Amino acid sequence: MDIPLNLLNRKMAKELKELFDHETGFTVNEKGPLATFTEKDDQSFIK
Repeated sequence: MDIPLNLLNRKMAKELKELFDHETGFTVNEKGPLATFTEKDDQSFIK
């Protein structure tokens, strides 16, 4: 399908930085923002 995965990965990294102030690859043992949940998280996307 010739999907440019490097562009997809860069887009995801950019979104994570903007939305969660998280940069990938710096802390090995830390869970990423998409692997955690708190009651205060925005749930407006759930309909």
